Amino acid sequence: MNFTWFASSYDTDDVPYRLLTMVQMAGVLVLAAGVPAAVGHSDYGIITLGYLIMRIGLVAQWLRAAFEDPASRRTGLRHAAGIGLVELGWLLRLALVEAGLMPASLQLLFFACLVVLELAVEQSGRPVAASPIAIGYAVAIPVGVYLILLRAVHALVGSDSVIPRTAVAGCVGAVALSPLAAPWIGVAAVVALIAAACVALVAVAIRAARS
Repeated sequence: MNFTWFASSYDTDDVPYRLLTMVQMAGVLVLAAGVPAAVGHSDYGIITLGYLIMRIGLVAQWLRAAFEDPASRRTGLRHAAGIGLVELGWLLRLALVEAGLMPASLQLLFFACLVVLELAVEQSGRPVAASPIAIGYAVAIPVGVYLILLRAVHALVGSDSVIPRTAVAGCVGAVALSPLAAPWIGVAAVVALIAAACVALVAVAIRAARS
């Protein structure tokens, strides 16, 4: 979602912009490739690496915008700092889990707190009001979420499914239908619903894997 607000104001379509956008796309591919390991073996290393790559590209874009647009410099720096700090939180979570220093009972709570902080960064100020470009990107965001969620579904609803199919169907249905409510509840609420569905799917998977 943060990329939506960035692109609505700073989609310069020049070489640096395209390269940094491609870096973020590469991060999405790495993140999606790590879904089976995360779901099947609770190994979040690849997912965290993919998200790190995505955030490096986005932070670089916000910093570039901050230095090239003095009028909105404070907003650009705020987004860059917020994204960077939350990413450090994700890296800290992975390090604590890998070292066995975070109890299993706190892992989901830590995850949920980081998701809330991610959403808080999105609302920390925007350079301009949402434009038709932003609306276009907002429509594209659920598509990316669908692809990641469908990859998770493929890993879960296989020969060795670890969670009830009804839970998977419910989460997929929530993600697929929530954008239809955008005219009434707004894009931000739709993104929040999609995030909640994804968190619920992860929570159910973790609980089922432990039972």
